[in-house]
Amino acid sequence: MIFLEKMNVLAITGSPRSESVSKKMLEKFLLELECDSEADLNVTIIDSYKTAAKPCIHCGTCKKKFDCIYDDLDLFHKALKDADMLIIATPCYALSFPSPLKAIVDRLQMYFEAKFSLGMLPYPIKKPKTGILLASCGSNDTRGFDIMEQQLRLVFRAINTELSKTFFTVNTDKKE
Repeated sequence: MIFLEKMNVLAITGSPRSESVSKKMLEKFLLELECDSEADLNVTIIDSYKTAAKPCIHCGTCKKKFDCIYDDLDLFHKALKDADMLIIATPCYALSFPSPLKAIVDRLQMYFEAKFSLGMLPYPIKKPKTGILLASCGSNDTRGFDIMEQQLRLVFRAINTELSKTFFTVNTDKKE
């Protein structure tokens, strides 16, 4: 077992509300992680609504070189490269991610193209990561959780991340 002195955690939130269930799940998860970890945590939280990532327009830039025509996610890419753990904390909207978070997920296409079109094997991101999904849903319909997991497993393969755990809660519209 490898023990880290410092663990870099990158958390991306997908809710527009500051006191959302998914953000409370993230707070609780980080508190538990801090208690259970022997490493000092260095946590970076990216709010997908404040980041306002431009959507992928399939321009082909990342297919020709490891780059994107947009520079709005430069800080995210740096934090991703350095992260030991990647946490996605989000509500489920229409069986998937809210659009600002989906824009970030879609922009990870750059890593897929780096790996498969540019041949940056085995991974354009060398440091392996543990992936965590924390998701909430206003109704009791759990189909969205499976869909989000499938999307993340696909995208995570390109960024050297393994989705190791998913935690979700339902009926949040009816709970305090």
